[in-house]
Amino acid sequence: MQLAVLSAVGSLIWGTVLAAMRVGPVPLMRGFGTAYVNIVRNIPLTVIILFTSLGLNQTLGVSLGADDVETINFRLAVLGLILYTSSFVCEALRSGINTVPVGQAEAARAIGLSFGQVLGTSCCPRRSAPLSFPWRTCSSPSSRTPRWPPPSVWPRRRS
Repeated sequence: MQLAVLSAVGSLIWGTVLAAMRVGPVPLMRGFGTAYVNIVRNIPLTVIILFTSLGLNQTLGVSLGADDVETINFRLAVLGLILYTSSFVCEALRSGINTVPVGQAEAARAIGLSFGQVLGTSCCPRRSAPLSFPWRTCSSPSSRTPRWPPPSVWPRRRS
């Protein structure tokens, strides 16, 4: 349970930073965010966990401030899950940011807001509505999960 909570919180933080990089105006940061997400998302989780355990600990001697083997392995597993899951969180957040109309962001920039202020006041509050559906379906799968599109717009069969 502790592994899941720590990796979820870390993934949300790192994924938010990556999403801000991906939609930001600085080409170098946008390129880093794009490269990170595209590379890490296509590497299997098993490979990343093995890299953090074998590559970082046994080869390079990274211990993340711990002395016993169990704590070192736990912290490296959290690090591996954060590195992997944050790329998916980044894409979910970026898609929510991209649902904000271009005119709204341009209007915020026209009144003199910085990029951080535009993201915080214009894009982030607006992105919470489109993102609530994917987060709800991921966090609580149930039989009452709504179908998209709703059955009322399905094509009718001709008899």
